[in-house]
Amino acid sequence: KTLENNYALVHTSLNRRSKVYADKYKQFVLNYAIEWEKTITTRVEAGLKTAEVFRRNLDHYTNKTESLRLNCHMIVAKGKVVDPKQGEKLRRNEEKLASARNEYEIFASSLHMLVEEVTDRAWKDMHPLLLKVLQFDSTLSADEAKILGDLKVASDELKKLAGVHNLNPKSRLKDLQSASPESLYTGGTLERTIDRDEPSGNILGGNSGVAVDLQNGSDFGSATPTGISEGTPFSSSNVSASLSKPTSTSQMLQVAANSAPAPTWDSINNDSVGNLASLSNVSVSAKDPSDSYHGSSHHLNNFSEHDRSESL
Repeated sequence: KTLENNYALVHTSLNRRSKVYADKYKQFVLNYAIEWEKTITTRVEAGLKTAEVFRRNLDHYTNKTESLRLNCHMIVAKGKVVDPKQGEKLRRNEEKLASARNEYEIFASSLHMLVEEVTDRAWKDMHPLLLKVLQFDSTLSADEAKILGDLKVASDELKKLAGVHNLNPKSRLKDLQSASPESLYTGGTLERTIDRDEPSGNILGGNSGVAVDLQNGSDFGSATPTGISEGTPFSSSNVSASLSKPTSTSQMLQVAANSAPAPTWDSINNDSVGNLASLSNVSVSAKDPSDSYHGSSHHLNNFSEHDRSESL
């Protein structure tokens, strides 16, 4: 129970701290990266759009100035005098062209420096991000090490458990693949043993392969019955010893082969007559004044004659 509580509390605390660190990581790392990308994208895209406007303005005055200048050259080539208004118009467009070229070149140069800075020297913008990441990893690892250090209690409990049950620190997967069940079994003493000669019970009824323990785990073997000492064959220890040795079919057949043959009806009848005759002789030879033995002998003789007549 202590092991389970310790392990659960440690990981619950670790999970709670992980959520806090996730929020901090989002605030100082992810949000910075998102803001950085948004700033660069917005600034560069806006500069590219402005540069495109300046480029179109420059192209417009370039084309217009070239057209006016070409017309003036054609007029002069024909030997005519250029109209003062035409010349003034050309002069104004040339001034606008120079101004447009100057604006475009200045802005394009500025945009070029911006793009170069955010690309070639982007590591300078990455530096705060990397610093935050390193600080995050360092703090997180130290905090996790402190929290997980409490698992030493659970580790000590597991080591004690291994010592109590004689557990090998190495896994036993290889043994589970090939070792015999008898060598793998680590439970208590089996209360049921299977007879190898009789797979399914006893031919006389019951289970000859069941070993009964009257003293361990049985409601009837905890004490010796009243009036029976431990030295008698009916004591709990002797009964347990005899019942713990099951008799197989082959053993019973061997006992039957070595036993005397079963009695026949004639042998039983002859033994009865002989026993009655012996009792009669004993009663005749008795000298008891009450004549009780004579009466008993007469009664037994009558019973014997009646019994034989009914049996025949």
